[in-house]
Amino acid sequence: MPASDDLLGAITFSGCAKVTWGSGKQWLASLCIWHTIHDIPWLGGEGLRLSLVSVGQAALVLSYVH
Repeated sequence: MPASDDLLGAITFSGCAKVTWGSGKQWLASLCIWHTIHDIPWLGGEGLRLSLVSVGQAALVLSYVH
């Protein structure tokens, strides 16, 4: 069953404080490849892209706070 754009966005936000922005992008790229290998549609779209931008900005802010 393919992961919806909303679910992927929620996962991205939930991991915001746990991983770096680059690690999150790599994880999502791996998930996309998994979907491709198993011939399952990849539903990551505009919502996921916006989530990644937001996570990247939050990671930048968190790096100054810590």
